[in-house]
Amino acid sequence: MRKIRFFDGKSILVFGIIALAFYTLWQSRFNDALPEGFKAERLEFRTLDNQSFTTDEIGMPVMLVFLNTKTFFTSNIYPNLILKAMPELKQIENAGYMKLLVVTDIEQTPESVHKLLGRKKYKILENSVYLSNTELLSGYFGVRSWPHFFLMDKDNTILYQDKVPSVDKLIRILKGV
Repeated sequence: MRKIRFFDGKSILVFGIIALAFYTLWQSRFNDALPEGFKAERLEFRTLDNQSFTTDEIGMPVMLVFLNTKTFFTSNIYPNLILKAMPELKQIENAGYMKLLVVTDIEQTPESVHKLLGRKKYKILENSVYLSNTELLSGYFGVRSWPHFFLMDKDNTILYQDKVPSVDKLIRILKGV
């Protein structure tokens, strides 16, 4: 009977390759997001009919969501959690507690967004997706791995940020509990 050795030359090489793969995956998923308490600059967005507005003009807290739609893992795992929470987030918005601003990683044209919203999976995002310079915006917020979201007060101070929103925590923050 042959004895199996876990730490022979071949095994160490395999373990090293696997460790490098996990490290690379971790690095690609790591965000250096702006911390809670940071006052962000005034942000500019456009509606799908090309009307410009800034966060200063909204006059209420803003939830900014960076939503990935392109890659298999990041567009099927995390976004599905956000999409499931979207009806609750829209209810909070409709109650007047915040404005929901979703930016996606697709080409920032009204035609591209309309095409995305035409897919059944993303229909829930209607009236929530806005256009922006996503490369500049994600760089400013330190988001390398989408999705990510930020809740900011009406003065653009970050109150809460995470990869997947906790609706309960969001409600507590917005109600001042």
